[in-house]
Amino acid sequence: MRFIKRRRRAAPLRLLLLLILILALIYLVGLIGGRFEKGRLKDLRAYATSVDGIARTSNKVAADFNELWEATDLSESELRRRLDSYIEKSEELVEECGKMDVPREMEDAHIYLSLCLELRAKGLSSYKLALFGALEDIDVEVASGQIALALKDITLADRAYSLYRVEAQGVLEKKDVGASIPESTFLKDETVYEKTNLVDYIKRLKGVEELEEVHGVAITALSTQPEQKKYDPARGLAELPRSEELLVVITVENQGNQVERDIPVVVTLKSEIDPREQKRETKMSSLLPGEKKTSTISGLKPVAGVVNLLTVTVGPVPNEKYTRNNVREFKFTMP
Repeated sequence: MRFIKRRRRAAPLRLLLLLILILALIYLVGLIGGRFEKGRLKDLRAYATSVDGIARTSNKVAADFNELWEATDLSESELRRRLDSYIEKSEELVEECGKMDVPREMEDAHIYLSLCLELRAKGLSSYKLALFGALEDIDVEVASGQIALALKDITLADRAYSLYRVEAQGVLEKKDVGASIPESTFLKDETVYEKTNLVDYIKRLKGVEELEEVHGVAITALSTQPEQKKYDPARGLAELPRSEELLVVITVENQGNQVERDIPVVVTLKSEIDPREQKRETKMSSLLPGEKKTSTISGLKPVAGVVNLLTVTVGPVPNEKYTRNNVREFKFTMP
């Protein structure tokens, strides 16, 4: 009887211990779950912060890009530099987006963000290629169609971001994260890719005047290798280090409002003791209005110890009226 009585007393003790263990497990599960939930909220806030930085950068690129539609007085080199900068920043955003830590709740929405950034980078790259093609072409119909397609890619990117923002913001609100997804629209006016608007824009970039065409090229800079060491302004005579060969670099500017093509560049060299003239010729394939390009000519043999005369002639191009700035002379000696 004593044995049976002891067993009956042990049963409530075991039940009590089991109850304590269950309560402890419930507490630990709740504690761990709470910490896990706080960690998930922290991850969502960090994600929203990263997206905010990406959207702000993309919005800045968009604002600068839209300003180009108002700036038609840029040189080709400046226009190219700006577009290259926008493309580079957009490609960096694609890379940054790909490296983000995406919370599980945001995985579906994040696909739209990736698509948006890729379309923006692709659209800008295609736009630049088509735009400079249009500036080279006389007839801009084909190139304007290419520009329209590039701008439509950017418009599709805006729609992808709109879908992303709705879905991602819904996740943040459902989880009560206390963060938001910013707006981001690249093109402020979707009508820009209509062909009529594009053709007018390209014409403005080219500087085409409806009433009068102006043709004209000019030499704006001339340098040699070897470079001059001394210069006598009274005689207009430079002194160059002695060299068996002379290399000439000519900078030419299109000072008209039309695209000029196949522009002749002729360099001659003669000395005071040899009437025979050395002559070198080349051509510049094209120059946009306001654009500057350099041409390099080598193989000229100067004579040491006497005065040499270098003459550079550019153009004239068809219908050019003012030609005084098409010729430049450079008189020099070598010891």
